[in-house]
Amino acid sequence: GDAELHGQPIFRVWTAPPLNGRHRFFCGGRCMCGPREDTKYNVCAWVCVSLPSIFFFSICAPFLWNEVSPVFPVAAAFFFV
Repeated sequence: GDAELHGQPIFRVWTAPPLNGRHRFFCGGRCMCGPREDTKYNVCAWVCVSLPSIFFFSICAPFLWNEVSPVFPVAAAFFFV
């Protein structure tokens, strides 16, 4: 039951009974992905995050750095990470 799961890393809890999840864990349990069926949704999510970020940091950030203030690109990078 819950007693033997208490205090274990989360990636061990998710793969132990009664949960028996099909989730995949990477980086020692720090990154969790869904089952293989979710790969296309995961790729779609990463593309929807990455493309606007690449556009911002390659086109908008240099303009803001030079014409407005370096504070804006630095703050954006801080919040992005």
